[in-house]
Amino acid sequence: MRSRVPTLAPLLLLALAMLAMGGCGSRAKRWLVFDKGPMTEPVAVDVDSFRGPVRIVADPSIPNVVIRARLRAFNDVRDDRGNVVYPYGDEQTLDLIDVVAEMDSQDGRHVLRVNTSTRFAYPDDQWVGLWINVPRVDGVRVRTRDGNVDLVNIRGAVTVIADHGDVIVRTEKPIVQPVDINAVNGSIEYRVREDSAGVIDVEAVNGRADFRGYKGAANIRQRGPSQYVATLGEGDNPVSLRASNGNIRVVITDNPVPVGYFKTHTFMFTKKP
Repeated sequence: MRSRVPTLAPLLLLALAMLAMGGCGSRAKRWLVFDKGPMTEPVAVDVDSFRGPVRIVADPSIPNVVIRARLRAFNDVRDDRGNVVYPYGDEQTLDLIDVVAEMDSQDGRHVLRVNTSTRFAYPDDQWVGLWINVPRVDGVRVRTRDGNVDLVNIRGAVTVIADHGDVIVRTEKPIVQPVDINAVNGSIEYRVREDSAGVIDVEAVNGRADFRGYKGAANIRQRGPSQYVATLGEGDNPVSLRASNGNIRVVITDNPVPVGYFKTHTFMFTKKP
């Protein structure tokens, strides 16, 4: 029997040579940190991201509103034949990404607005990972075109639109206001305590819809494996969960925040700058 090791060696050498020459393109990285100072009042968070994961964490043990943004981009863009069609160096590429974080006031409450955009001709080769820490969050709106969304210990009304990515809400705070989550290509997990309320309308068009936890806490009307309506508590606030290509899971539990590393790991949240 002939060994296949010698036949793999030339391929390995070729791959190493391509990497040394930059044939696959290397990645440029940069951290930006915005410290908006101490905030004792609840803050609504409004995020519009052109591409990248978003994590919003409400943590009363921290005094300041802090936004960490991790910028990533290819050094160059190549066509199908490997030819460089848009050459840029590390700093030039990242300089085309704009991140704006501003504190605003609307209807008598504080609003943190975070916007990411790019002037790069090939936006699919860039993204911005956002990690937003706020002492208290009262209301969230997130729009991201490609990236996971993780909302931790938030409260208030919630609106999330994620074109490509999973969405998870995991909070110990009671959710008693409207929730509207739409994941076009991704799954949704909605994890709350029994003291939350609402009419939960779930539809996973090309997936499965599950309800887990205290089934006695909700009146469930099943319409099929991908649809159901559950009334939680005495509230009539609408909770709309829609996934076009993905699964949806509602979990009612005493400890909704811990879910494990793999579920919440979104490329960039293992190290702080």
